[in-house]
Amino acid sequence: MGSQTRIKNDKLKILVTGSLGFLGKHLVAELKNDENFELLCLTRENEDTSYLQNLGINYQTCDLLDKISIEPHIQKSDLIIHLAAKLRSKNDEEKLKNNVESTQNILDCCSKKQRIIFSSSTLADNPLDTYGKSKKICEEIIMDSKIPYTILRMSIVFGPNDDAYISKIIKSINSGKSLPVPGDGKYIVQPVFITDVINAFKEIITKDNFTNKLLTIVGSPSSLNELINNIGKILNKKPKVHHISMTILKPMVKIYQSFSKKPIVTKEQLVNLNSGSHSMSYDSSFPILSLDESIKLTLSDSDNL
Repeated sequence: MGSQTRIKNDKLKILVTGSLGFLGKHLVAELKNDENFELLCLTRENEDTSYLQNLGINYQTCDLLDKISIEPHIQKSDLIIHLAAKLRSKNDEEKLKNNVESTQNILDCCSKKQRIIFSSSTLADNPLDTYGKSKKICEEIIMDSKIPYTILRMSIVFGPNDDAYISKIIKSINSGKSLPVPGDGKYIVQPVFITDVINAFKEIITKDNFTNKLLTIVGSPSSLNELINNIGKILNKKPKVHHISMTILKPMVKIYQSFSKKPIVTKEQLVNLNSGSHSMSYDSSFPILSLDESIKLTLSDSDNL
């Protein structure tokens, strides 16, 4: 149900969950500029909605676990972009329940005339932690539903002014600070630049040939050590790398994560890093900037460096 098939001057009504996350903010800002789209964002209670207000984007406070509260908004939409997910939680069962139940509620409110685009993760390919398992289950219930869908699996998404590990690496090297690296740093990472992901979403929204498909978008593969060295070369600065043994790091991270809302590294991430990550291949439908270009754009556009 791409926008090119719609009647002229009939705007595509898009509902977005998770619009105030890093990816969500970039996506709704881009979609707001397209006169063919009419946006409505569902936000959580007590979320700071000033970003949406400043952009003039309509929003409604809802609980995705409350089917009654979201149903009227979903039924008025043509397309649902489901980005919201609980990434960090002290309780693994709560995280799993939240992510799966919210997705099921959205599907229950949809009709076959609508379409859902689901933001998934490469961690769902071989889930080792609760977050990856929740994404895998969500993918399965979406594909088993009768609702037209597109699932987009992503690796680590980074860009200007985010708080992801990749951006923390860039900031640490640029400021000359010591950079803690979990383990030996030889594991494969494939960070993908935010603009590449936004462009992929725009293609999926406007074209019909992505319906009922599971797609993957990731960056070029490299070891974390290689990534750090490349960033150092671009900045013309020598990274001050400090490798920390996984044996020492695991109990430290578990304690830190218990009282920090935004830990630098989570216990779930350590599980995936320690598994000997393999290189994912990205879908050729979506062009990807080189790592060097992505890092330069992150540096030039960021106001936090």
